[in-house]
Amino acid sequence: MHVAIDSVINLWYPHGGIAKYFREVQRRLPALGIDVEVITYRGLTGVGDCSSVTNVINAGNFRQTVAVPRVFERYRKCAVGIHDSDIFHSSYYRLPQKFDGAVVTTVHDFIYERFAVGPRKWTHVAQKRRAVMGSNGIICVSRATHSDLLRFIPEARDIPCEVIHNGIDISPLLSADSMGSDIVSPFALFVGGRTGYKNFALAVEACAEVEKLHLFVVGGGPLAPAQRSLLELRLRGRYQYLGYVTDEELKRLYRAAYCLIYPSSFEGFGIPVLEAMAQGCPVVCLRIPSIEEIAGDVVLFCSDPTTHSLVVQLRRLLDPDLRDFLVKSGAKHARQFSWDATAERTSSFYKHIAE
Repeated sequence: MHVAIDSVINLWYPHGGIAKYFREVQRRLPALGIDVEVITYRGLTGVGDCSSVTNVINAGNFRQTVAVPRVFERYRKCAVGIHDSDIFHSSYYRLPQKFDGAVVTTVHDFIYERFAVGPRKWTHVAQKRRAVMGSNGIICVSRATHSDLLRFIPEARDIPCEVIHNGIDISPLLSADSMGSDIVSPFALFVGGRTGYKNFALAVEACAEVEKLHLFVVGGGPLAPAQRSLLELRLRGRYQYLGYVTDEELKRLYRAAYCLIYPSSFEGFGIPVLEAMAQGCPVVCLRIPSIEEIAGDVVLFCSDPTTHSLVVQLRRLLDPDLRDFLVKSGAKHARQFSWDATAERTSSFYKHIAE
């Protein structure tokens, strides 16, 4: 079987969860008997009416086609690199041009449908709906996302669909020792986006209420002026913005942290929650369907999205018995979610759809 994977997501969000999902799955597929062709794009802008192939790299049953992106590439049908594939799978809601095989689409969340407004929302919603309804098979990353699929695109209920959870790296626990002497302890860790439904301000306010607790901020792009002002106002001298860190650096931060503070009011899955648990880092988060689905009862759920609720749970972590339970049980629970399992189930779904 030959699968073409369109990695267009890397043009604008190469460090996000969706890009990681495709990287982890596609590199495991050859070992499962799948011939993989990954379509990549050189540069961030392009001109002309069609993508032009600049290089093709073959490595056994893994092939990479490098193309020059067109203007508005992310919103257009994929034009290159399919080469008589059995399956086409885009990383961002795209359909292929002139393709006789089957199309698979992964639906990660419905954030735009819930929170975006104006042209940005309309464009994304239309593109997602077009991709979903043009697919022969749909993968949802959680039961919560599948429920949203049936809510926002109910006409997709007749398309074959399977819930396949994301995975995490379940390599052995890393030591926090190598992080260096500049690490301040204790510190809560905030990972990922910080706008709107992520409730970053709640995390800042909650940490400010817990004596001597610092806040380390990872990923999510540069701090917005309002975010930096809030940090300076409420946590001056008690916060660090680390920006992008490598996977290994993030693992060590999890190991050194007092907890992951994750007050998001909506997630399609919530990879940072499992990543933290896998490294023995307790998690304080809101009780939302997707997190309940993947985390079970080994995180500290807040009763409501308020500073007080977060502070109560942050202070509970001072109990050594509770902390020990969350560390050990969380690490054991998280090992149920591996990228190997995700790739295996994805491979089986490809074969089912192709047949």
